Amino acid sequence: HERIFRNTLVFLATDKLKLDTLKKVTALYLAWTKLNLPRETANFDEAQKKIVTTNIGTQKIALATSIKETYNILIIPISAENNIDTKFTDRRLNKPSSDDFFLNISNSLKKEELVIDDLSASNIHLDLEKFVWKKHEHISIESMWTYMSSYLYFSRLNDENVLCNAISKGLKSGEYFSLATSFDGTLYVDLKLRDENSTLNYSKDKSKLIVKLDVAKKQSELEPEIATVEDEKTIISDNNSTLEPSDAAKKRFFMTANLVNIDPKKEPKYDDIYKTLDNLSKNILKELKEQFDGFDFEVSLEVASKSKKGFSEETIKTITSRCAELKITDFGFEND
Repeated sequence: HERIFRNTLVFLATDKLKLDTLKKVTALYLAWTKLNLPRETANFDEAQKKIVTTNIGTQKIALATSIKETYNILIIPISAENNIDTKFTDRRLNKPSSDDFFLNISNSLKKEELVIDDLSASNIHLDLEKFVWKKHEHISIESMWTYMSSYLYFSRLNDENVLCNAISKGLKSGEYFSLATSFDGTLYVDLKLRDENSTLNYSKDKSKLIVKLDVAKKQSELEPEIATVEDEKTIISDNNSTLEPSDAAKKRFFMTANLVNIDPKKEPKYDDIYKTLDNLSKNILKELKEQFDGFDFEVSLEVASKSKKGFSEETIKTITSRCAELKITDFGFEND
C-alpha cells in the first residue's frame, strides 16, 4: 500500500555522540520526580522538599536542552533519478533561533529549501509540463495538491496555500496556465486566461481547474462566436417577440456523423461511442430542442458491421433477440 502525503514527511534522528548524555539526564530527571511522590516525601521536612522541587526544575530544563541537542539530524526522503525509487539525505539542524523546538526544525528545512513556503509560477508550470500535461489537459487544485504532497519528485510545500499563491502568480502573468470553475465535457466554464486580481484560497477554490494554456486559448478563440449567438438569444428574449420564418429562412437541418471507425486490429473502445453520442446530444440535439415549435424532429442511428469469417449463429441469435427487445424492426444479417 502506497503512503499518501509522504512528501510532507521528514524524520528526526539522534546524534549518536550525544545520546548517552541524553540518557543520563533523563535518568536524573526521572529520579528526582520519583522523590517527589507523596510516599517518598512523607518524612521530608520543608527544606528537603524544596531541594527536590528545585532539582526537578533544573533537571527538566537540562532534559529539554539535551533533547534539542541530541535530536539534531533531519533525514529527508527524496526522489531518485528514475522518479520511482526513494533515497534519503540528511542535514544537521541549524543553530536554534527560537525556544520553540519544532519551529527551529521548520526554519531549518526552509533555509535549506527542503520545504518551500514561496513557490514561483514557473516552478508549477514546469511540474505540470513534466508530470501532468502529458496525460491530462486540466487538473483540479485539490488533485494537484494531492500529487505534490504524495510524490517525492515534486517540490515539498509548507501547506496547500503555497500552491494556491503560486497559481495566483501564474494567472496574474497569463504566461503559464489558465483557470476554470469546471468542465462540462465540452467547454470550460468561467475560463480565465489571465486574472490580475487572482487571490486563491485552498478551502474555497480547491475544486477549480488548472487548464493547459494552449487548450484554454483554443476555447478562447471560439468564445466570440459563442457570445454572438448568446447575445442574439438575449435580444430575442428581451423583445419578447417570435421570429416568423421568411421565404428565404432555413427550414431543414440534416447531419451525418461518423461516430467511430473501429480498427479491426485493435480492441474496440466503446467509451468513444458513448462520449461522441453524449457530445452530439449536448451540443446539437439540445440546441434544436430549444427551438422546438412543431417542426418534425427525427434522430436515427445507422450501424454497419462486417465480419471476415462471418457472424456465428450465437451472435446472430443474440443480436436478433436484443433488437426485438428494443423494438427495432429495421435490421438484419446479409451474405455480403
